[in-house]
Amino acid sequence: MQGASPTTDPKGDENVGLQGYVTVTRLSTQIVREYPLGFDTGWIQHFRQDLEACVFDKPE
Repeated sequence: MQGASPTTDPKGDENVGLQGYVTVTRLSTQIVREYPLGFDTGWIQHFRQDLEACVFDKPE
C-alpha cells in the first residue's frame, strides 16, 4: 500500500521493548553497578552521573 503508516504504537502494550539490567564493571577497581534497562534511556543518565561523581574510581 502506498502511503501506509504503522498501525502499532511503539510505547503501547504491543511492543514491550527491552527490560532488565545493564551491569557495568570497572575492571581496574572491580566496582560494579547495575542500572535498570527499559524503554527509555534513563540508565544512561544515571551512568553518566556516576561517572561524573567518580563512583567507579575508588572502592567503597
